[in-house]
Amino acid sequence: MVAVLEELLFRGGIFGALRKVWNWRVALIVSSMIYAIVHFQKAELTGPVTWSSGLELLPHMLAGYGNLQAMICSFLSLTLAGISLGFAYQKTGNLYFSIGLHAGWIFWLKFYGLVTNSVAGGSSWLWGTGKLIDGWLALLVLAGAFLLLVHLVGKPGEKAP
Repeated sequence: MVAVLEELLFRGGIFGALRKVWNWRVALIVSSMIYAIVHFQKAELTGPVTWSSGLELLPHMLAGYGNLQAMICSFLSLTLAGISLGFAYQKTGNLYFSIGLHAGWIFWLKFYGLVTNSVAGGSSWLWGTGKLIDGWLALLVLAGAFLLLVHLVGKPGEKAP
């Protein structure tokens, strides 16, 4: 469900609206950056909802912005993932392909978390943590995946090979 909802919102809604106003490439980058930023907000309200619940929740929502080193790498990785998903939507003209890519990515993230363990003293800046998107190696893998995607589906306006 996450893949469907996020693709409807970020690629179908935000990217779709922005590309009506801007060139699709600019719209793709901006919508992908919004997609990345939203992933740093953590919103878990416990207890009853009161008039001050929003104020109590706000510091927790912004806690994801605390670790600058991890945030930069994660932001770039998530932006590149958003660019890949948006490119798939732009190229195919429908959300099915990007929903499938997104669902596959989530499946891989969950599977990776099940089959790996963090090692004390490991280079988390390179390998990342259990989230998989906060290490520099993940950014390189995503860059390779994007280049493969471009090769497989071709550039917008041309037929896929």
